[in-house]
Amino acid sequence: MGKPAREPYRRCAACRARRPKAALLRFARVARPGGSGVGEGWSIEFDPYQRAEGRGAYTCRDEGCLQRGFQKGGVARTLRISLRQDEGERLSTKAVEYLRGHAMPGALPPVQRSTGTPLSGTSPGEES
Repeated sequence: MGKPAREPYRRCAACRARRPKAALLRFARVARPGGSGVGEGWSIEFDPYQRAEGRGAYTCRDEGCLQRGFQKGGVARTLRISLRQDEGERLSTKAVEYLRGHAMPGALPPVQRSTGTPLSGTSPGEES
């Protein structure tokens, strides 16, 4: 028997945290019909089901990360395309509306930086 399939991980375009793909929002660069595929031939679409063809950029399911991803240019950079501010706001608003309507039970909280506490659930002085 082979190894069990590993869950795919992706990196948030805003905070750069690695998370399971299913816990992130995806934006896809897709070719417009009749477009040349260069510059004006592309559009960016919110891809809630993560099935659209084309290059993808991911952000955490957090409004702050979503906003930063578009304001700081992380999504545009990942998709290798220039993005107007109004287009970024439109996509961000669409994703926020989706989040409010589709709360994900068990969604990952924002990334916590290391505080020195062990991950196993035992206190530093305890032994098994």
